[in-house]
Amino acid sequence: MKIRKVDDKPMVIHTKEKAKIHAHEPKGAKIKGSNIYTVERGPKTAGAIALLLLLELIAIRQRKD
Repeated sequence: MKIRKVDDKPMVIHTKEKAKIHAHEPKGAKIKGSNIYTVERGPKTAGAIALLLLLELIAIRQRKD
């Protein structure tokens, strides 16, 4: 999984397989295209880092299966 961090731009995650996200409330992440997730950064998206870690754990689990 590749995670690129660029100042003043959304964080972009490229995965080989589509992650299955189950959320009870909307998060700051959006599905941009096939297997590409973007997270808008700012003071109101404090949960964005937790969401990125969750996506990374999902990708690791999928690789093990």
